Amino acid sequence: MADQFFASFNEAIQSRTGALPAAVAAPAPVTTPAAAPATASAPPVTVAPAASLAVTVAAPAAAVTGGALSSSDDILVDLIDVQEEDELQVVAPAASGGWLSRLLGGAKPAQAASKAPARAGVRHKAAIVTLNRPKQRNAVSLQMWRDLGRIFTELGRDPQVRAIILTGAGGNFSAGADIAEFGQVRASVEQGVEYEVAVDDCCDAIAATPKPTIAVVNGFCMGGACHLAMSCDFRVAASAAQFGIPAARLSIVYGVRGTQRLLALVGIANAKRILYSARKFGAEEGHSIGFVDRVAADPMRAAKSFAAVMADNAPLTISGTKVMLNGLAMGMGTLDNATVRHVVERAVASDDYRDARQDFVKKRQPVFLGK
Repeated sequence: MADQFFASFNEAIQSRTGALPAAVAAPAPVTTPAAAPATASAPPVTVAPAASLAVTVAAPAAAVTGGALSSSDDILVDLIDVQEEDELQVVAPAASGGWLSRLLGGAKPAQAASKAPARAGVRHKAAIVTLNRPKQRNAVSLQMWRDLGRIFTELGRDPQVRAIILTGAGGNFSAGADIAEFGQVRASVEQGVEYEVAVDDCCDAIAATPKPTIAVVNGFCMGGACHLAMSCDFRVAASAAQFGIPAARLSIVYGVRGTQRLLALVGIANAKRILYSARKFGAEEGHSIGFVDRVAADPMRAAKSFAAVMADNAPLTISGTKVMLNGLAMGMGTLDNATVRHVVERAVASDDYRDARQDFVKKRQPVFLGK
């Protein structure tokens, strides 16, 4: 079983890391024909000039690949116009849908909000991706990890989108991975590896997006949600936002990619303190150590304004610079992959992990034995 685990883990990592630079450096060419045949095997990306992308991305994969749209609404995507000084306009719905409509199997766009007063200057479009499970504090399910990566990849290929904002509904960014489903989707070593691959694939897709990305954080941003936020280029937080990576309270070794990104942002001493202590920290502390880029009274307004500033700049400069900076920051260096595989497998197979899952669901204080 160990040999099979290592083989599958290594294959997944190699395939994932090998594809990353190409996804950033050479996004797929995009065309905008007047109409695309519904039966085309690989239809070109099409976004109508005034198309509203205020639509729902369903959690089940089948709903994304075609057919009837599921009633699930775990991820929302909106396309807005942005320009400096925080003025923005939600684009009006058009008769024909674009790439996202086809991605969702012909979903109808939602009604757009009222227009803001027009002003002189060039408007650019930004996408807002919203985690939409407010009753669960936007906990991220396994399917959501898979869907988010696909959404960011598609937005990255859209020539009209100049920036992407990731946020959460209902006053929280996200409580992190949906631990309540771990008993079904992350119970065995094999499932644990598959789960970590899905998380890393998602966050790699966000980081690989050639457009500038901003995480807007209100409320809680915990565990895997921190990895989502760190995968974005920037993090803008409300003053009351709370961050934390409680992996040490679940006997989970935080993933390689997430740990690399944390290290690149805050340095080794702060990274160790955050991971070893598993304690929460606020937005101001996050700003002081480099985890948060800006603390704002209205983080969404601040993010939209900054998105407009970046949208005015050369997209190829931004995408090319992003390739270099991310590559330098995420270099594997002297990291021993065999050792990493061992510590991840040991934690996923441990009694501590099994018991901590149950303790979390039953709201009990976990007791860790280190085995």
